[in-house]
Parts: sequence; C-alpha cells; structure tokens
Amino acid sequence: MTERSSPPTSSPGSPPQAEEELRFTLRGSVYLFSLIDEARARRPGKISRNTWILEAITEKLMREQKSSW
Repeated sequence: MTERSSPPTSSPGSPPQAEEELRFTLRGSVYLFSLIDEARARRPGKISRNTWILEAITEKLMREQKSSW
C-alpha cells in the first residue's frame, strides 16, 4: 500500500484522518468486475469504478455499524 505524498495530518499510532488518502491494489475476478461495471452502467450519469466500490464499502460499513447496536 502506498500513501499519498501529502504531509500526514495525524501522528503515528493515531487513527487516520478522513481527508487522508490511501492507495492500494484491489484484485478480483473478471466476472466480479464485469458485474460492477454492469451496475455502474445502470446508474444515471457516469460513475467511476473506484467511486462505485467506495460507495459499496461505505454502505456495507454503515449496515454493520447499525447491526452492532
């Protein structure tokens, strides 16, 4: 994983700040990415694969937080 080259906004050992960016490689099957691309195509407008995946991750985290209460 590589971090963006901007100066860190948090000290070592503290949780990352929301505005920090982390880049990494995501591996998945061709089939999985084709399903993602089909879902993106059904949405109005144009949405990047990265944005779609980040939205999906956010939705999953929100569901898990709700179920843990």
